[in-house]
Amino acid sequence: MFRDVFSGLGDVVIEHHSQADVDPEDETAQSRLACENWDAPLIVTTNVQFFESLYAARPSHCRKLHNIVDSVVILDEAQMLPPAYLATLCQTIKLLTQHYGVTFVLCTATQPELGSRQHLGKVFHGLDTRREIMPDPPALYHALQRVQVTLPSAPMQPQSWTDIATELTEHEQVLCIVNGARRDAREL
Repeated sequence: MFRDVFSGLGDVVIEHHSQADVDPEDETAQSRLACENWDAPLIVTTNVQFFESLYAARPSHCRKLHNIVDSVVILDEAQMLPPAYLATLCQTIKLLTQHYGVTFVLCTATQPELGSRQHLGKVFHGLDTRREIMPDPPALYHALQRVQVTLPSAPMQPQSWTDIATELTEHEQVLCIVNGARRDAREL
């Protein structure tokens, strides 16, 4: 995809991830080395590959790191960063930003809360200098709202399958979550 978008600029894209579709006939020792070193203006990789490269203890992984100085790193699906490593990843992002001129763009529809906070006596040192690049996120959320969540007026009051089915048929499209077994959902 990125190769197609930037094809007019020459060979400026390196895809370094498991889904990269590289024709073996087009691959050379030089192109393999460029991929290993991230030696191109635009590198497409995964969040996992990026952070594994930063924490690698092998020279083959570490020799690409000089190429991220003064770069823009786009972390897609930022909500998928593993919570167990979030504090470490935030510290790494801050270090790369402050000392190596790296700019991070976090892309996600469900932005995780990455600000510093204290909870149950533990301090999470997050990304306090982050800023939203979309103007007025609440207005954008409202404009793009595609669903309406409606909860039962008396959620603890049991309803019959017939009553629920009747209510559901009043709508063109609906998602109904039942608290029961698969057979209950099929019966409904």
